[in-house]
Amino acid sequence: MDDREFEKLILRFGRSWAGYRKVRRGVKKRIVRHMHQLNCRHIDAYVRILERDPSARKQFKLAMTVSISRFYRDPELWQILEKRILPDLAAKQVDGIRAWSAGCARGEECYSLNMVWRQVARNLAKVPSLSITATDLNPAYLEMARKGIFARRSLRDLPAHLRSCCFISSRGRSRFSVKPEYRENIRWEAGDIFTRHPKGPFEIIFLRNNLLTYHETDRTIPVLKKIVKRLAPSGYLVVGNREKLPLEIDGLKYPTGLPYLLSVQKSPISC
Repeated sequence: MDDREFEKLILRFGRSWAGYRKVRRGVKKRIVRHMHQLNCRHIDAYVRILERDPSARKQFKLAMTVSISRFYRDPELWQILEKRILPDLAAKQVDGIRAWSAGCARGEECYSLNMVWRQVARNLAKVPSLSITATDLNPAYLEMARKGIFARRSLRDLPAHLRSCCFISSRGRSRFSVKPEYRENIRWEAGDIFTRHPKGPFEIIFLRNNLLTYHETDRTIPVLKKIVKRLAPSGYLVVGNREKLPLEIDGLKYPTGLPYLLSVQKSPISC
C-alpha cells in the first residue's frame, strides 16, 4: 500500500492525513494485514467490505488506533498541573477530584497524573480523593495499561525523583513496573469516543493527541461538544500541545498561557 492509497482510504472514513502522516508506517502494516485476512487485494474492494460489514469496520478502527505516548509528556503541562491546577482543585473539591483520560492508550497519562497528584497531596492539610476514568477503543492497549509495565524509553521525560519512587525495575533496568499504590484509583474502560462517554462531571478531561489529531474537523465538532459538557464548573480540558479546538466554545478560556490547557469560566457551558 503506497501513501496515495492510504490517504484515499483514511479520508474516505473521516481520518486526517496530517495526523497519520508521521505514524503511517505502522498503521499501514496493520491495514495490509487486515486486508490479507479478508482476502482483499485492492483498496476499493476493501472499502466496499468496510462499508457493508460492521465486524470488518470494527477491526479497521482498531487497526487505526495509535498508542504512541510516554510519561510526563509535555513537562511544562505537568509542572503547571502540580504547582497550580491540582492544588486549586484540591482546595475546591471537598468530595474528590474526578479525571477522565479519553483515549488513554497504554496508560502513561493516567499514571503520570497519579504520580503528580501524590506529590501535591503531601503538602495538603486535607487531601480529597482522586479518581481517574481511563477509556480507550483498543482492548489490547487497555490490557497493557492494566499491567503497568513499560520500557525505559517511556520514562525518559519523567523527573528523576518520580522515576526512582514510582517504579519497580526488572530485566536489568530495561523494564519498569508501576508500583501498586499508583494503580488503585484508576478505572479502565473500553469505549469508542464517538459513541460512549463516561457520565461525569469531571474536574479534568485529558483529550490529548487523539480526537483532534486523527480525525477530520467535521467529525470532531459534535463529539467535542459532548465531551466539553462532561466538564464540571471550574474544570479543565487538556488537549495536545499542537492541537487547536476547531471552534470557539463559550465558557472555555486559557488561564495559564498554555494554548492546550483550557478552563471552564462559567456554567453551564453553551455549545
